[in-house]
Amino acid sequence: MLNPIPIVPLTDFVCVIVLLFLNVHLHKRVMESPIPSLKAFRDFFVCVTIEMFFLSLIGTIVTNPYAMQAVANLATFVFYFVLYFFLCFIFISTMAGGRLIYKIIPMAVLLTGCIIFLWNMIAFLPSRFENLSLSKVSLIFFSDASPFLTNVVTGFFGFMVFGLGVFLFFKNGINLKEPVLKRRSLLISLGCATAIATSVFNWVFVYVFESLLFNFFAAVGALVSVLLVYSGALMRVK
Repeated sequence: MLNPIPIVPLTDFVCVIVLLFLNVHLHKRVMESPIPSLKAFRDFFVCVTIEMFFLSLIGTIVTNPYAMQAVANLATFVFYFVLYFFLCFIFISTMAGGRLIYKIIPMAVLLTGCIIFLWNMIAFLPSRFENLSLSKVSLIFFSDASPFLTNVVTGFFGFMVFGLGVFLFFKNGINLKEPVLKRRSLLISLGCATAIATSVFNWVFVYVFESLLFNFFAAVGALVSVLLVYSGALMRVK
């Protein structure tokens, strides 16, 4: 049998390569048009890339059980920055971004991320690999050892933030008359819907079922959701 293949981290690594190219293009767009919503989206996109980079290290470069769990905890912490900047993008794009409540909510999410990170580090346990043998190929995937409740909380926040994105962008999109603006809002809404599924797969189902399938769906779903939101956010209005 061939050496075990860390299929999920390798998928994450491919996602990172794609995201790096998109980051370069996004940075150029921000330089051309440095509007607040585009800046918030750039920061969101950078954080997604960093999170995926951390996840790609687990089982490929980082193989020590303690180090793998530490990197996983860092990836979870970065995910809250992803949510923070995406909330900023949502509120700036769909509402009056200067209202106090729209600044408090993202900060509350970030504060929750700090608490979750500390909780994960206090309740620190080494992670482990799970094996799945398929004929002559053996696939391995990472099994997170962080407390189940912290993963449920993280999945819940992902569900709520991206769910808000689905609601607001879909609500705005169906009421718009301009075809390009309508298509842009609906693309972002669809990307948020995919991100909801990814959050549930990555932060809940993976720990309930410990299945390679859900790990893989989470990795691919993350890329699909980001590409959909990216396509909508950067769509030019003629």
